[in-house]
Amino acid sequence: MKRLDVATCTVTATEARSNTTGPLLRQAVMIEHENAFHYGQVLETTGHELTVQLLEESVITISDTVTQVAPIVALLFQAPLSFKTTDWTVDEMVETHHTILDRICGTGNAEGSNDILVILANLIAVVSYPDPVRDVSWIDPKTR
Repeated sequence: MKRLDVATCTVTATEARSNTTGPLLRQAVMIEHENAFHYGQVLETTGHELTVQLLEESVITISDTVTQVAPIVALLFQAPLSFKTTDWTVDEMVETHHTILDRICGTGNAEGSNDILVILANLIAVVSYPDPVRDVSWIDPKTR
């Protein structure tokens, strides 16, 4: 998959404006919650409050604590994995997201891969890698 294709797997501005429930609805996000970064999907928006589905729980947070991410990043980094805010900054997390996308989509110097061992190499501890056969529920953001 090309990086441009991944970047375009988001809701367009027109779709977002036509979505009366909010442009973040059903988007993949990283949230700051309980002194750590967690990953999930926005299930509901009410004003500035968002309900985000993590792997095993729903969390209500405010939009200021949310960073949109590519769905594959959210799926790879979902619970039980979390990143302590004392160890990681938002900028470091975003850089990690870019590295993951480069490894999946490839760059001018390297081909892309779908091997979790390659994608996450030297980013997180091997014991924290997601189970490659785990089933994860995800709602297509383009559905209404």
